Amino acid sequence: LPVGVTLHVEGVQAAQRAASTRIAGLALLSLLLIAAALYSQYRSPALMLIVLGSLPLALAGGVLALAVTATPLSVASLIGFITLAGIAARNSILKLSHYRYLLQVEQQPFDSALIVRGAEERLTPVLLTAGIAALALLPLLVDATAPGKEILHPVALVIFGGLITGTVFDSFATPLLFQRFGHREKSVST
Repeated sequence: LPVGVTLHVEGVQAAQRAASTRIAGLALLSLLLIAAALYSQYRSPALMLIVLGSLPLALAGGVLALAVTATPLSVASLIGFITLAGIAARNSILKLSHYRYLLQVEQQPFDSALIVRGAEERLTPVLLTAGIAALALLPLLVDATAPGKEILHPVALVIFGGLITGTVFDSFATPLLFQRFGHREKSVST
């Protein structure tokens, strides 16, 4: 640029950049609050990390859905990622809470049978809630250019993609991680 000439990003681009930065900060704050809530409930860094470990599995599906449909990352899709994180955490929490119930209330020994039973008993509720949520998102996924869907379509796309990968991968990841790192839970009371 010639001397004395400067560039400034203004208007819509500047507003979107500021909103993205603000949402990223709020997402980080949300993640810290989720971690604190999980630790206060479970009193176990291992269980907290198992739940947090399910988040990348779901978020990868949201990224993949955006990539496959060539939808750009936007403020709306960032909101979808935050929502998706909550859904993914809930699915892991359902499984871990049931494992703890089986260990502490039903006094089942910590073995492979516990892992399989807990995974089987939570599979139907997790699949039903994910399936119903996915069905509810279908109208927002169809005809992305329809008036009023400019904002809702990227949100639905991220959540839909993440529901698929998060549900499938978490069905295996949480039980395997609990089998590996949850052995201390047999001696912890609720």
